[in-house]
Amino acid sequence: MRSVPRLSLMLGALALASTVAPGQAFAGPTQTVAIDDINGFGRPMRAATVEIPAGWRAQGGIRWDNSTDCVSNRMRMNWLASSPDGKTAYEIMPGLAWQVAGTENPFNPCPAVQLNSARAFLERIVNQRHPGARVIQYRDRPDLSQALAKGAPAMQGARSRHDSGQLLIGYRDGNVEMREVLTAMVSFSEAQGNVVGGTPTVSALRSPDGRLDFAMADRIGNSMRADKQWIPMMQQATQRAIKDISDRQSAGISARHNRRMAEINSRGAADRAAISQESNREVAQIYSNVWKSGQATDERIHRRNLEATGEYNSYANPGENSTVQNSIHNGPRVFSHGNNTYTTTDDPYAQPNPYGSTELERIP
Repeated sequence: MRSVPRLSLMLGALALASTVAPGQAFAGPTQTVAIDDINGFGRPMRAATVEIPAGWRAQGGIRWDNSTDCVSNRMRMNWLASSPDGKTAYEIMPGLAWQVAGTENPFNPCPAVQLNSARAFLERIVNQRHPGARVIQYRDRPDLSQALAKGAPAMQGARSRHDSGQLLIGYRDGNVEMREVLTAMVSFSEAQGNVVGGTPTVSALRSPDGRLDFAMADRIGNSMRADKQWIPMMQQATQRAIKDISDRQSAGISARHNRRMAEINSRGAADRAAISQESNREVAQIYSNVWKSGQATDERIHRRNLEATGEYNSYANPGENSTVQNSIHNGPRVFSHGNNTYTTTDDPYAQPNPYGSTELERIP
């Protein structure tokens, strides 16, 4: 399970202002507001601060979804700052950690999605938030990718790349034509063929057409500062979650392995028993054949002794299913004429008479 790199991206998003040069100052007065971790770690606490224009109202914060085993997707930031008239707003939305579909690792609990670029990810967000919205422009943000590369730890044995961009869309909100620019920093890493992608958060700035200030999105984003007390607590909690899930996976794998080995051993025992039974049958048959052969040999020897004592030979008469004994003094050839009538001769050229006589074979 490789959730740690994605968690580092989340931390990097909150602390990105530490690595990105501050943007242009706001034209007017500002106010510092907190982004709270609503669940917290035993109690609600501040996760970050951010500068927004004075008079704007902020709402939302961070919640945790502990139902997913993809730990990188547990932190859910939903935060919104809006102008007094509500027509301009800056929003931070949850990001996503995923496996690129087609490269899945079955032991990685993060979802498999066919997304391989920042643009593809942003277009997916737009389709979910504003179905039918028009894509007006997309532009790469290599400056954000460079900052992300500096803040993200390298994975040993993995190849990484960073892709950041902004997508400008247009749509109607009631009777108002709106413009919205969405920004995402996406990191991809590949190890042993498994490609994982992740973006910690997605930011969006929207205003009525003609009023959208692109620079404002950077100014607000660059002003964010992660809370120094919250960061280590968040790291410890997520590391514990990763360990718990990893231990559970290991236990499950071990249990499946043990069950499989038990099945193999059981099947092997049954196979060995079947082989043993077959071997026993074969050995018994061999013994039986040997016994029968020995029995036949004993009987043959006994018969030959009797023949020698009585001075006769034995002949098989298959036509009458009988055995014929003929004196050795009558000649070695015996002819059967049926009805238990026989003739003998020592003439090697004698032929059976034409009336169906049959020459008998001596029993060896």
